[in-house]
Amino acid sequence: MLGVVDGTRMTPFVPRVSVSVALVLAFISLGVLIYFIHHVARSIQAPRVIAVVGRDLEAAVDHLFPRAEGNETSQQDAAVARVVERFEEASAPILARASGYLTNIDGEALVRLVADADSVLWLDRQPGDHVIEGTSLARIWPADKSTAELCDRVRGEFAFGEMRTPAQDVRFLVNQLVEIAQRALSPGINDPLTAEACVDYLGVALGKLAGRPTPSALRVDEVGVVRVVMQQDTFASVLDAAFDPIRNYSRTSVQVSMRLAALLTQLAQLASTSEQRMAMLEQARMIRRGAREIPEERDRNAVEMACLRAIEALGGGDIALDPQAGARRCIR
Repeated sequence: MLGVVDGTRMTPFVPRVSVSVALVLAFISLGVLIYFIHHVARSIQAPRVIAVVGRDLEAAVDHLFPRAEGNETSQQDAAVARVVERFEEASAPILARASGYLTNIDGEALVRLVADADSVLWLDRQPGDHVIEGTSLARIWPADKSTAELCDRVRGEFAFGEMRTPAQDVRFLVNQLVEIAQRALSPGINDPLTAEACVDYLGVALGKLAGRPTPSALRVDEVGVVRVVMQQDTFASVLDAAFDPIRNYSRTSVQVSMRLAALLTQLAQLASTSEQRMAMLEQARMIRRGAREIPEERDRNAVEMACLRAIEALGGGDIALDPQAGARRCIR
């Protein structure tokens, strides 16, 4: 008898409630196990992984490149140029005491430190960089302010780790999507559709980034004096990080090359500065030159046409397209 636990008495004792609860829990555990296996099987599929990383990349863009009114890039560049002149005159390096990936920099704390010392700090590194012990982390001006105590306190505001994190490093998530695309384009896998999905999600993040002004590289103290100059990611640097590796791997992939060119055509509608257009125009021209390695003329012409559309959308010249010949005709 399955339900009997104690059969030594004249009347067997059957803990029906306990046994029933145990059976219910066993079935629930079996159901949870089946659900877990199903969930794991779905979560490791390439489309879902790409979607998760893509959403994280969008969130990182929103966090690191907040919306703001106006664009002060030219004023920032002029201010940075004035600071560079001072650093070229006399500055002292602050060397790293450890090796690893730079994961976080406390900019506000650095501003307070150098403000107390009445100095200016130029950061040679940014989150995501791999630093080797003994190399320069930053430079301080004037050089006579570079005391051992101040240098140690400055080093304490740089956090290192064994791997990169997305906390202050938008390129980390870009590189994850790029890595998936590169592996999909490898000869052993040859999956251009997965690479196209990565390009699509990179395009969403770049579209958001195109409409955001680059955060100022300058950090000022309470009275408005420049105290820290930080290395900043820009639209161009993120665009190159996304396009360069995929473009190189997809030279003979008609699908991916055309998707990259089509993405540039869409991003042309969102570009907010001439610098962004120039960066995208250069990418379109490189895709076009790389298409020369495609063996079939018809395929080469298709990629050529897609690139010319992108170049025209980006204002790269007065170009008339000939859809039948797949060639260009300059009308200047």
